[in-house]
Amino acid sequence: GVPSGTIAASALTATPSCAAATNSTAWDYSAVGKTAISGFDDTLNASGVTAGSAAQAFGSTVNLCTKDTTTNGTTGSTGGVYNVTSSLELTVPAFQQAARYTAVVTVTLA
Repeated sequence: GVPSGTIAASALTATPSCAAATNSTAWDYSAVGKTAISGFDDTLNASGVTAGSAAQAFGSTVNLCTKDTTTNGTTGSTGGVYNVTSSLELTVPAFQQAARYTAVVTVTLA
């Protein structure tokens, strides 16, 4: 038969990082290929981003990045362009059967 089973969501952990984008890392996702946003000025980003803690388990909410209320002195805005990345680690239990497992991760911007 086909092996089956589940792996608990908490077996997957994330260790995120986030930082304000620079002139060379503010990606234009509407362009073909890896292209920086034309005319982007990284001095207009507001500071105050903090990455979530290391090894957060997906058994509950995972915080990748938080932006505080710090404003940019030139624009008066709290916003900007920020790059968020994360390593993911899946701990597979020793008794787990070899099979193909799938999952859906939902990202909410709030």
